[in-house]
Amino acid sequence: MLFRIQITILVLVALLVASCIDSFDKKYEFNTNLIKIDGFLTDQDPFFITVVQSRSTQGTEFSQPVRGAAAELIVSDNTRIALRESGLTQGRYEAPASFRGRVGLAYRLRVRFTDGRVYESSLEKIVAVPPIRKVYTDFNQEGIKDIAGNSLVSTIDVSVDFQDNAQETNFYQWRTFLFEQQRICGSCVNGDWNAANNDCEGYRTNDVIIPIIINDYSCDRPCWEVFSDAKLNLFSDALTNGGVVSKKLLRQVPFYVENGGALLQIQQISISPAVYRHLNIIRQQSETKGSITDVAPAPPVGNIRNVNNPEEPVLGYFAATSITKTTIWIERNQPSARRITMLPGGRPPSPDQDSKDPFTRLPKPFRINCLASPNRFIAPPDGWRF
Repeated sequence: MLFRIQITILVLVALLVASCIDSFDKKYEFNTNLIKIDGFLTDQDPFFITVVQSRSTQGTEFSQPVRGAAAELIVSDNTRIALRESGLTQGRYEAPASFRGRVGLAYRLRVRFTDGRVYESSLEKIVAVPPIRKVYTDFNQEGIKDIAGNSLVSTIDVSVDFQDNAQETNFYQWRTFLFEQQRICGSCVNGDWNAANNDCEGYRTNDVIIPIIINDYSCDRPCWEVFSDAKLNLFSDALTNGGVVSKKLLRQVPFYVENGGALLQIQQISISPAVYRHLNIIRQQSETKGSITDVAPAPPVGNIRNVNNPEEPVLGYFAATSITKTTIWIERNQPSARRITMLPGGRPPSPDQDSKDPFTRLPKPFRINCLASPNRFIAPPDGWRF
């Protein structure tokens, strides 16, 4: 059995806009072809949506981009923002580069397919997000633990203070993005890296059973990778309305052998009650599954409907949000810290020492293109210190 081991970003943006008008109203079966429309409008970032036809099984999702649609944002000030289909990425529709959402305005997404079907979101209003007052970086010797309570790796625990708005009930989400310098750009199990197709190629063993051989390959140049959160981080101010929220834990950053420091971008996001309910359903699903007897839950239906057929379940979510961002440098200089590598399970590296395939004796590469993964880049991120 052959598979490629990679340290990849957990696409929380996909979770953020992944999928809930009322998540619990519509039901559908697995193995059903469904439309999925995702859009995350902010007051700081360029806006785009993705439109795909999705087919979910228990544990796997397949998607086909939808092309040729006409998409637009309808704004509460009676303006309309046309989205242009991307010439580079199929199924992606982009607003003008200078467009940003505005606090206080409400937005509705509308997408018209070539066959006449029209999909429309609920109205989403952007509410101002309070600033981050303070960021804490606390050393945690015990850090991340296994299910038995044994420490696996020490961490820097990152938390924030902020002043909640007392005028109304507010809902928040935090996203963090960890930037690390990456040394290993790919790994193969019982196989070698094939540079022609950017993937692993299994040993030709003539069905002879061999022990597991892991080959790790260095990056071909200085390389950085970004890792997003492993969990959704949500908050309602129902019990703290108008108060100072102190030391809200956002992320535990592991002590990696490879790097003495790292960059962490923090995003504090004001979300609507509907987005909060939707994301909370996803969070609850992710926290309750995991047993061998669990059945993978169907992604919740979002706030987008087929105008021509309101009973059609539509996946995805359109959200309009306000974001504040800050980036911090994290020092890993505590000598007592328990460290692991960035490889799966924190295992030590296993570099490919053989210059030729052990079975075919053909030459093979020792380094992999840093850009073989979409989560990696060759220029150091702003603020990198080494």
